[in-house]
Amino acid sequence: MADSGPIQEVQSTRSKVIVVIVFSCVYFTTSAAYSLLAPFFPQVANQKGLQAFEIGLIFATYPLTKALISLLIGVILPYVSLIYLLWAGLFLEASGTLLFGFLPGVLDKTTFIVFCFVIRGIQGMGAASYQTSAYACVASVFPSSLASTIFTRPIIVLGCLAMGISLQFIGPATYLPVSLTVTQSVLASIGIGIAFALSIVPSYTDALKSTRNSFIHDYDEIVINSVASGIFSASLAVGQIFGPVIASASPDSGFSFDSITSAIVVILLTIAEKTVLWRYMNRYASATNEGDNYEEENVCCTDKEETKPILTDYFTLKQK
Repeated sequence: MADSGPIQEVQSTRSKVIVVIVFSCVYFTTSAAYSLLAPFFPQVANQKGLQAFEIGLIFATYPLTKALISLLIGVILPYVSLIYLLWAGLFLEASGTLLFGFLPGVLDKTTFIVFCFVIRGIQGMGAASYQTSAYACVASVFPSSLASTIFTRPIIVLGCLAMGISLQFIGPATYLPVSLTVTQSVLASIGIGIAFALSIVPSYTDALKSTRNSFIHDYDEIVINSVASGIFSASLAVGQIFGPVIASASPDSGFSFDSITSAIVVILLTIAEKTVLWRYMNRYASATNEGDNYEEENVCCTDKEETKPILTDYFTLKQK
């Protein structure tokens, strides 16, 4: 197994602070690069003769590639240097963003579309690499903080409900006495950002804790962190695929209708998650804990029998 460097637990508080600062800067800059295309690319694509559905597919290529590559990164991460995957991902993301700046000079429509798909795929590969590595690294650097985290699921519900409410204001929904203004859009976007943080961060914490509780006896912690990070990153990417595809496939529905639909879907999924999924997870956790307790009791009994002197029964019978 390759030396994974910082994937091992970091004891120094100063080192942990540095890790937090570095990954915060990474996510800030990469998120800015990811959103950079949104206000400019559709105009350039329309000038090249692309339809709304084609533009949506180009945007969906990023999360599609990210979803597929994240699963692969999660598997190979324990055997490859985390630093290598992190820097390789950042390099691919930056290179793809830089290459997009040269696309307006491509005159042929077909060539333009092909390069858009290829470059967007390169960006998705980079995002899968550095995001999965970052998830696994943080989980390994702060294992004690993860173990002491409580009330994650109520926070997830709160975040999802806040997301559903904020999506109704971003439209805004036709039944709300709110007009579409810059101030309204900014405030609704801030609400979506806060709701996203409230739902995603504890979701990863809860998913990782559940994975550890289920497989900690079968696999190393590094393997568990890596695979769980890959699956979580891929799951986020799958959700990002449907947005641009569905919206571009129904351009006549309007932004307000799409935002209302998204809000309803989020609220319904929250209710389903709360009433169905968590009940199943709680029953599974109870069964797992009972099995663990049964094994511990058997081990304790076995240990007591094995540590008892061999001739004890013989002398007891002889005295009788």
